[in-house]
Amino acid sequence: MQDFLAFSQGPLIDLFVDGTLTLKELIVGGNAIDFTHLFIYKELENETDREILANLGNKDQREAFSRRVQDSNRSTYSSATVKRLARENADLLKELTRIFDSRFNPESVHISTEELEREWVEWERRIATRFMDCPIAYDIFRFMFKYITCCMKTNTYCKSKRSFSFRFTSDILDPLVFDSHVHGIFFVNGHYSLGTHMRAGDIARGGLRLLRVNKSNHSRELDGAVLLNYALGPKAQRLKHKDICESGSKGVVVPNPAYAHCSKDSLLDYTEGILDLMLLDERSVVDYLGSGEMIFFGQSGATSIGAR
Repeated sequence: MQDFLAFSQGPLIDLFVDGTLTLKELIVGGNAIDFTHLFIYKELENETDREILANLGNKDQREAFSRRVQDSNRSTYSSATVKRLARENADLLKELTRIFDSRFNPESVHISTEELEREWVEWERRIATRFMDCPIAYDIFRFMFKYITCCMKTNTYCKSKRSFSFRFTSDILDPLVFDSHVHGIFFVNGHYSLGTHMRAGDIARGGLRLLRVNKSNHSRELDGAVLLNYALGPKAQRLKHKDICESGSKGVVVPNPAYAHCSKDSLLDYTEGILDLMLLDERSVVDYLGSGEMIFFGQSGATSIGAR
């Protein structure tokens, strides 16, 4: 029950109610949908964009082009499109859950890197056949597998949690858009809010930005959250810290529109989710990173105002 309460209402609830998906499949599938919508980019056939970016003359032009690429990705792989295709292919969410469980469930026999690679080959073969005439669906489910391969640890199997949290490598970021080094990425998905945290180095500090949302602007703010997080943290904050030992980091929290007024609960979803991956319970968290991490939480001006 606690897992269900920590989960945001999503597009798969009715599939759980009618028995199509189990609770575990609902949670893994729902988090995979939100992850994919936030981070997906076009991995194939983007050589033209690379050539254009390489030939642009100055930094401002390159940054403007990168923003256009990011906007294009969000438009092509919209939240509605990702959710619709996921619902229409519930069997793939079941398969994704099986692989995720074999990788991160501490009570399972964990599959090796070689076995995971074989699972990927079979997954890619399956979606290439199914979506031969639907390249957008192919791109979405191809990227969705990064939810497993790029995840280093998750609190999904912790008995007590407020939200679901994941630590990803920078391989989930589009190299055309995110051209500065990103050391690590946290993704938190809770009942009250969703958020990301990026930092430019292992030792880094920076604040949190709690966005102000309502029903009319939520989708726009969510679409821009990852690029905003990158601009505020690994880029701007790193430059501000150029003369000190700590590099730059930043967190961005996007409240769910139904709870836009619940600033404290939104921040608690975010902070407690990340703390689950800092203070590891080895009985509940499988850690493929293999090294400890520390996160500095501070407030930015926008967060301090929004949290009053």
